[in-house]
Amino acid sequence: QNKRILVYGDYDCDGVTATSILVRYFKSRGCDVSYIVPQRTEHGYGLTENILDKVLALAPDLLITVDCGITNCDTVASLKDKGIKVIVTDHHNVKEELPGADAIVCAKRADNTYPFKDLCGAGVALKIVEAMGRDGRHKVTSSVWRQAIEAAGIATIADLVPLVDENRTIIKKAFRSLKDPVNPGIRMMINTLLTEGREMDESFISFNFVPRVNAAGRLYDSSEALKLFLEDDEEGAAKAASELTRQNDERKEIESLVFEEAVRQVESPSRPEKWSLINMKGPIVVYGPSWHQGVI
Repeated sequence: QNKRILVYGDYDCDGVTATSILVRYFKSRGCDVSYIVPQRTEHGYGLTENILDKVLALAPDLLITVDCGITNCDTVASLKDKGIKVIVTDHHNVKEELPGADAIVCAKRADNTYPFKDLCGAGVALKIVEAMGRDGRHKVTSSVWRQAIEAAGIATIADLVPLVDENRTIIKKAFRSLKDPVNPGIRMMINTLLTEGREMDESFISFNFVPRVNAAGRLYDSSEALKLFLEDDEEGAAKAASELTRQNDERKEIESLVFEEAVRQVESPSRPEKWSLINMKGPIVVYGPSWHQGVI
């Protein structure tokens, strides 16, 4: 109906890819669609009150959450009070109270009848696109579908969901497509990282591709990661891939400094009499007020 759609995601790889799947699909249908991904340090996880003003400023008619929202009852109620329709799509465990959304798509619901419960957030977004395409009125093009499969496959590996049943099928189809990726950003990142003699397998995705996507949300915000998945221009995709690699290098450096400081605290405590390592019955706790929340 040409109304304004806002996709609200999460700042990790699963949330970013899930956001890109729905945004790309809605754009292909000519929809008025935008997106928001929260900042870890400023807004916290999920659809929180901290980001409500930013959401309302965009004046959506419909807000769709991906990879979050299943526990955000108060915020959903606030949006509903403003006349905004809300669809929650999530894969996390539900609590006793469900949000008062117009629709809730989550296989962890007590009344769920879907046969597989362990999809990641991007997997749920993929199934929404599949269902829309089956409707007949809302066609999914081959390009949009393959890009959705590629993104969902990466997210399924990244989010450490069980690699069985439908998740295994998603990854299998994703790797088939990733031999010649349709998504420009994914293609650029793989071409940059996959040096001669290296195999593109689950380990490559886990230890090379995913950390670069997650680095953006750990240090800054996930806008650069979303650029990677949403950019159609080859030059723009290359810039996004390069920036994510730079941010990941920065993340590794910060992480290393935090780790070294933590080790020094354990090995050279300022008050050694406080340490009773022989009779230790719990974890060793270290703390630094300046340690970055995104890497600890």
